[in-house]
Amino acid sequence: MSEDFQRQVKAWGMTPSYAFVAQPETNGVIERLFRTFKEQVVHGRIFQTIDEVRDAVRAFVARYNTEWLVEKNGLVSPKAARERWMAANPKQAASCKPLSREPGWVHSHQNENCWGWSRGLTGDPEIC
Repeated sequence: MSEDFQRQVKAWGMTPSYAFVAQPETNGVIERLFRTFKEQVVHGRIFQTIDEVRDAVRAFVARYNTEWLVEKNGLVSPKAARERWMAANPKQAASCKPLSREPGWVHSHQNENCWGWSRGLTGDPEIC
């Protein structure tokens, strides 16, 4: 990673999460999520304002976190997996700091065991 990018990540209070050695499928998981995101939010749409873009992204994030059944989470939604993990790991869960109480936004990037999307510097969603 470039030094500029590393400094920006640190300024946002994030910790980079790298793919595990000899497990390239971790990269495939995020690439598949981005593909699905583009198919459902970006492709074939013409947005007139930035607020339209934000609304579409927020709707996708809320739907993803609450309705999608994710195989790596045991075929439960990211929200349900997060709640299950937090109940089973209260000490580690305490380090997951909420960024907002709005639906669709979950927590900061301070714990590698937290799932879902959060709000970045621009107010737009990011994976964490």
